[in-house]
Amino acid sequence: MISAADQKRVVASAQRWWERGVRSARFREICSGKERGHRVADYVEEQTLKCLTAEKYAVAFERDRRGKQLVRSMGDVWLRSGRPRICNPINVKASVAGKKGQPNMVSLTKLTRGLVSHLIDSYWLLLIRFEENGSGYTPHVLLVNILDYLDFMHFDAGPGQIMLKSASFYQHVAGGPRPRRLSAEEAMGRLVEMRRDGNRRLTAKRARDLRALETRAKAFDPTLAVDQGKLRISAAD
Repeated sequence: MISAADQKRVVASAQRWWERGVRSARFREICSGKERGHRVADYVEEQTLKCLTAEKYAVAFERDRRGKQLVRSMGDVWLRSGRPRICNPINVKASVAGKKGQPNMVSLTKLTRGLVSHLIDSYWLLLIRFEENGSGYTPHVLLVNILDYLDFMHFDAGPGQIMLKSASFYQHVAGGPRPRRLSAEEAMGRLVEMRRDGNRRLTAKRARDLRALETRAKAFDPTLAVDQGKLRISAAD
C-alpha cells in the first residue's frame, strides 16, 4: 500500500506541476488540436513521470531480463512506500471534464494475476482531470486505489479492460463519503464476479451477433450488382 502521507505528497506535487503545466504553450497546443483526448493522455503521462522523478520520489520502473524498461508494464511508474515498503504500481490517467465515456483503467487479467501471485496488494490510479474555464484549464488531481472504487468500475470482456464509470465516479468523489476499504479476500471476490459477469455478457452478445449474421446471410442475393451509393468516397485533394 502507498502510505497516507505519500498519497498526500504525490497529489500535492502533481497538482502544483499541472497548475503550471496548463499554462504552457505546449499544453495549449495539444488541447487545441485534433484527437485531443489521446494526445493529452500521452503528454500528461510523460510530464507526470517527469514530475515524480524531479521531486525525488522513490520511483521505479518494471524491466525485462535485459534491464530494458517494459512498455506494457502493469504500472506507468512504481512507488516504493508503505509498511512493509514495497513497489506500488501507479497508472497515470488524464481526461477532460465534460467528456462522456468509460476510459480504460487496467487489464483485469493483469490486476488479478498480480494480486493472486502476491506481487501487489493494491493498484493505484493517478487521475488528472482538466476542467475548461474561460481562459484555459484548471487541473484536478486524485490518487485512488482501484480496489476501493470497484462500484464505479465496469468490465468489458471483449478487450479485457476494467473501465471507469467517469460520470458517477467524479460525482461521488466530489461530495460522497470515502468507500469502505475492502479486505483482500473481498476485493478478489468482487474481481472474480466482474470477470464472471463480463464473460456472461460477452457470450450473450456474440450469440446475438451470430444470429444477426445468419439472418442476413440467408437473405443475401449474390446476383445483385455492387452499389456504392451509400459510401462517401471522393478523390484525393
